[in-house]
Amino acid sequence: MNFFNDSPNTNFFDATYSRKILDTDYEQVNGEPGFGDLVALFNQKGDAVHTCVYLVDDFVFTKNGVNPEQPWVLMQMADMVLIYFPEKTGKLLFMRHRGAS
Repeated sequence: MNFFNDSPNTNFFDATYSRKILDTDYEQVNGEPGFGDLVALFNQKGDAVHTCVYLVDDFVFTKNGVNPEQPWVLMQMADMVLIYFPEKTGKLLFMRHRGAS
């Protein structure tokens, strides 16, 4: 959610704050995702379990895990989804910031 920010918003470490921003400042993409859209993964209860940034051609920019030493990486979206939903039990949505063109 900090992808386009000049300075990172550290409030995104708080899951409740992040969910509020996702619900109020983002909308679901109808159609093809674009550069900088969020890829949001939700479990069966509707809880967001991971977000990352869509780049191009099903590649995402993601930080898998909460360890600060875990690096940000480029991954194919399918490989990233398998980390969080190996049994394909979740829901994936593309989300775009309401202020994006």
